[in-house]
Amino acid sequence: MARRLRREGNMTPHRRALTLALSLFTCGLSSACVPGGDRAAGSSAANEEAAPRGSLGASPAICTIPSGASTCASTISWHTSYATDVKVKIGDSTFAAAAEGAQLAPWISETPAVFELWGDGLLLDTLTVVGAAAATAPPGDDECVASDAATLRACLQGLLGKSYRAIAITNDIVCSGPQACHLGMDGFVGPALVYGRGSAGRNPRLIRTDHFDYPIVDLAGSTDLELRDLDFVEGAANQPAGLFRTPGYDRNLSCDVPQAQCATTIAIVAESKRILIDHVSVEESKSQGISLGNVEGVTIRNSTIRHAWANGIWTTSGDLPVVNEHVPTDLRLENNTFVDNRCSAIEMSAQGHSVVSGNYLSHNHMGSIYGFPGGQLAIEARTTSLLIVDNEVANGAINEDPVLASQGWMTVGIELTDSNVRGVTIAHNHIHNNSGGAIIHDPSGTGGAVGFGVVTVSGNVFANNPPGDLFNFAPREIAASGNCSGIGCTYQRALGHIASDQPACTRDAVTGVCALTLSWSSTPALVDSDIRVLIAGSTFAHAASGAQLAPWISGPARFDLYDRDTLLDSVRVGAR
Repeated sequence: MARRLRREGNMTPHRRALTLALSLFTCGLSSACVPGGDRAAGSSAANEEAAPRGSLGASPAICTIPSGASTCASTISWHTSYATDVKVKIGDSTFAAAAEGAQLAPWISETPAVFELWGDGLLLDTLTVVGAAAATAPPGDDECVASDAATLRACLQGLLGKSYRAIAITNDIVCSGPQACHLGMDGFVGPALVYGRGSAGRNPRLIRTDHFDYPIVDLAGSTDLELRDLDFVEGAANQPAGLFRTPGYDRNLSCDVPQAQCATTIAIVAESKRILIDHVSVEESKSQGISLGNVEGVTIRNSTIRHAWANGIWTTSGDLPVVNEHVPTDLRLENNTFVDNRCSAIEMSAQGHSVVSGNYLSHNHMGSIYGFPGGQLAIEARTTSLLIVDNEVANGAINEDPVLASQGWMTVGIELTDSNVRGVTIAHNHIHNNSGGAIIHDPSGTGGAVGFGVVTVSGNVFANNPPGDLFNFAPREIAASGNCSGIGCTYQRALGHIASDQPACTRDAVTGVCALTLSWSSTPALVDSDIRVLIAGSTFAHAASGAQLAPWISGPARFDLYDRDTLLDSVRVGAR
């Protein structure tokens, strides 16, 4: 399968010098309140005397259990009239309590589940939902344990051949020799898991000592994969700067192949879909830390990328001469840490519902190896939908090379390329101590901007971003409101915690499922906070705090606590 991954040296031509000629637009602090409306609640005496009634529905009533799984999902909907105490029950457990609504039941199995709708103590309706196994045979249920490079390669072959559906890496593994730890998956269809199972809560490390000419994780056209709880250590420290464009600066002496062949650590390309990277670190990558091609539904969370030779995360801008090339769709980068990467922490294009939330970016683009200033977060062309929310972007400066530092080169907090950027919202971020300003629209080298804006900038806190906060935006290109600039501004992110009463419950011998209780609490930061507990992207609970039974656990599951699009906490549970 052909790879659709641009070489790192082919940067777009729009990341140019930040000059004193850029115009500064200021935005005053303001606030707005949009009043809501109460649903009409008038009820007549005749209605009060009417008997409760209601009905249940399911979509679908018979769901398909994927190969290798034991459950599937159905959305249960209901509505009632003339009832005040309404519950949807399954057995003795309450599934939902509301007069009407819809809620996901992600635990449907081949054992029929009977839902009952009760109103004011009366049984109003019943509904049976059942799962049907997929026609294809499930993959193997076992996991393969890898403790060195040889067993890692053997486990990979077993995973590709469907003998296993998980690889557990239990020890630090030294990767020496050609393709020693190459986890290549081309056209692989999951679900599958590659994870670290270290001792004392420590991630096992994959330590590459030579042959930096291949991505360690190399996914092309693959779907439904999870990579978590692993650290990637890419050899000796990347070389510090000498003088600009002298050996040791634009040539990485710690990479043992020509610079153009130094590979990204993790590559996900060629229409790969539904990939999760969780609690992973990448140190001293000889190229990009993570490279993303034309992918869909990739989530990178709770991970750290430090001191990459180039960018922490880089994505295609969809401008390659490749058929059907597109920018990443539905990309989520949440609660990650980026520190001391020589180019941007994140250089990206995005479409669909893409989100950058809860990340910490500090002292990135400090080397400028390609010869121009830039931003810690750089938004590139062909971006059509992107939310940037609840991030801290701090300490931007180009100071690795003393020559560039003496020439006054600067680093911006958030940089947007000059043209073809639309649908970007920058909200409730803390952007401070960036030498080139907080947010900038790149000047065009060929005339006016084309296809740019409107960029929404609201509720952000700016501090010490000389020479200012918002640069080079024409009035028609930006909608700014509610931002605060200066030392008198305060910033607070929502906080939250979620836990289970047990890490794993014991499955019933007949039903194959078991129950555990999730409890959570949160401290919202904004008046319009919206706290939810999600499982598989669907709402399990909707409240700032609480406890709720999950009586349908049949295997590994992850519950995420969100405030709108910002991840606050997660908990993993299982069944035995």
